[in-house]
Amino acid sequence: MKTEHMDRYRTLEGRIRQEVPALISLEREGSYWDFKREWHDSNSALIHDILCLANNLESEVSYLIIGVDEENGYSACDVKENGHAKRRSNQNVVDMLAKTPWGSAQPPFVVVVPLELRGDTIDVLAIVSRREDMPYYLAKSSGDVRPGLVYTRRVDQNSPIDRGASWSEVQAIWRHHFALDESPVVRARYMLADKGHWELLSSVNSTDDKYYSFAPEYTIRHHPDDESDAYEYYMLDQTDPRPHWYDIELCYHQTTIYDTVGISLDGGRYFAPVPEWSFFSWPDNPYQMDPDLTYCYYLRDSMDWALNMFFYDADYDDATISRNRLLKAVVLFDDDEERLSFERFLGMHKAGFCKAMYEAKKPYGAEKLPDEYAQEAKDSMGQSLKAVPILQQMLQHFRSSLAK
Repeated sequence: MKTEHMDRYRTLEGRIRQEVPALISLEREGSYWDFKREWHDSNSALIHDILCLANNLESEVSYLIIGVDEENGYSACDVKENGHAKRRSNQNVVDMLAKTPWGSAQPPFVVVVPLELRGDTIDVLAIVSRREDMPYYLAKSSGDVRPGLVYTRRVDQNSPIDRGASWSEVQAIWRHHFALDESPVVRARYMLADKGHWELLSSVNSTDDKYYSFAPEYTIRHHPDDESDAYEYYMLDQTDPRPHWYDIELCYHQTTIYDTVGISLDGGRYFAPVPEWSFFSWPDNPYQMDPDLTYCYYLRDSMDWALNMFFYDADYDDATISRNRLLKAVVLFDDDEERLSFERFLGMHKAGFCKAMYEAKKPYGAEKLPDEYAQEAKDSMGQSLKAVPILQQMLQHFRSSLAK
C-alpha cells in the first residue's frame, strides 16, 4: 500500500472508531451514514450505495455500516455469522471499484474496517470524497446502476436507482465541486492548489504578485517587512539562518481576505508562511507563567499550509533542501483537533519525553545567533531544536495508538 494511502488509512481508522459508535447510538440514519443488516447480494447494489454516500454534501467522509439491524433496536448482528458468505474484505471492495468504469476523475477512496461492538463484529465501509472529483458517476452501467446518472443522499434517503438525483441536487453538487457554496476565503484555498493557473500581475515590474487566471479578482501579494530582524529557532537549521520577513496578503477584489507573516529562508531559497507557535506546559504545573516547551507547527487543513504548498517550487532543488530542513524543525498536524489531542497524549508521557530529551545530543544551530542575543534565548532555541525530532517520533506513536 502506498505511503499516502497508509497515512489516510491510519487517520480514517481512528476516526471510524471514534465516530461510528456515536452514530449507531443515534438510532437513525443520516445524510452521510447508512445501516445495513448484512453485505449486499450484488456489486451493483453496493456500488449504488457507495455512489449515493460519496456524493453527499455534508461530510467528506461517509459510512456504510454493515451489521446493524434497524428493525431490532439498531442492535449489532455479527457479520462473521450473519451473511458470512457475502462478506467482503477491504481488498474485495478496492478491486471491485478498480474494475468499475468511472465517468468521474477517479473513484472515491474507500476502506473496510471491522469493528467490535459489544461482543459482535460489524464492518464499516468508509468512503472519502474529494470535492474536485464530485459528482461521482459511472461511464458504463453496472447492473441497475445507470451510466451518466448522478446519485446522492439527502437526509436518510438514497436517490432512486432508476432515476438518480433531481436537477436541484445535481446543481448543488456541481456548485460544491467548484466551491461556489463556500466563502471567498475557502474558495481561495482550492484556487491555491491549482498553482498552474496563477499569473504574474505585472510582466514589467519586478514582483512575484499573482492573480488567478479563472477568477482575476483573487490576487496574492507579498512584500518585505524591513523593520523585522528577529530570529526564530527553525531558521538556525538552515545553511544561511539570517531572517528575511515578509507580509503576505490574499485579496478578493480590493478586500484582504487573509493575511499572514512570511519568511524567506536560507538566503531566499525557500519562501513560506511562518509556522504557528505552541506554548506547552505539563499538566502537573498548570499555574506557572512560563511554558515548559515551545515549538512550531503547521496544520494541513489551514490556509498557511495551502500557502506553503503554493509557494513551494518542487523543481528547484535548493528550495526542496531548505523546505526539508524546515519540516524537520516543526511538527505537521492534520488539524488543530489532532494537535490538542496529541498534547494531551504528550502530557501523559512526560517521563518518556524527558528521558529522550536527556539522552538526545545537543543540537547545532544556536551558535549561529548574533552575539547580542542573550544566553537564555540561545538556550531556549536550542531546546526547541532538540525537542522537535522527539515530538515528531511521539506523534507517530500517538497516531499508531489511535489505529489499534
